[in-house]
Amino acid sequence: SGKTSSRLYYLDIGFRKSFDIQQPRVKYYDLKVVCFEDLNGNKTMDDNERGLDNIIIEIERNLDSSRTPLGKFEFIEMVTDQFGEINYYNIPEGNYKLKFTPIANLGNLYNINGEVQHIVVGSKTFLYVPYHSGTIQPSNHFCHIGYRTLLHM
Repeated sequence: SGKTSSRLYYLDIGFRKSFDIQQPRVKYYDLKVVCFEDLNGNKTMDDNERGLDNIIIEIERNLDSSRTPLGKFEFIEMVTDQFGEINYYNIPEGNYKLKFTPIANLGNLYNINGEVQHIVVGSKTFLYVPYHSGTIQPSNHFCHIGYRTLLHM
């Protein structure tokens, strides 16, 4: 009996073209998020307050079971630039969940409004995210942000 050999070749090629045409009846807006060091704790970015770079912002659509979300959107992570900013252009209107995670140690700075925030995009949207200095202490007595700081005790 002789030697038998066989070879099987499989080649799978696919092409996909995306035209990125905005869907009718869907409105698209721009979203700008600015993370900054809030020196005076007023939750407003003042001229003397600097933006915070290297903060990962995860943007995820909140699915509303009462209606099907319109417009193309996929989960995305963006990192703030040297001015503390990210810009997302042409985001479909709707409800979104944003999660903030610093890449570097921010020392005693913490996100005043919490690490997870929910926003509604229905027009051009600006979100300012203040980080204030203090020590976070979990508490059974929640204030409006869910934590008390040693500065406020």
